[in-house]
Amino acid sequence: FSSPQIPIIHNVNALPESDPERIRQLMVEQIYSPVQWTRCVEYMVAQGAEKIVECGPGKVLSGLSRRIHKPLEAFALEEPEAIVSALDALAD
Repeated sequence: FSSPQIPIIHNVNALPESDPERIRQLMVEQIYSPVQWTRCVEYMVAQGAEKIVECGPGKVLSGLSRRIHKPLEAFALEEPEAIVSALDALAD
């Protein structure tokens, strides 16, 4: 791994990380640790997030995110074509 351009918030501890070795360790921990999604959303909101994007099949996390923090705008991108729509919406 190389260092990410933006910190990655891990669902193991709901904290950002930029160190590639630590990211690798946390990804392994994600396999056997409970998902801390509520804490992740709360952290992102506390940092000023107003919009989040879920990439991949399904819309579970975007739906949960809206329930955790109702004002949050959450987008689920299941198909590559959805990226264009999300980018337009996020630009506002």
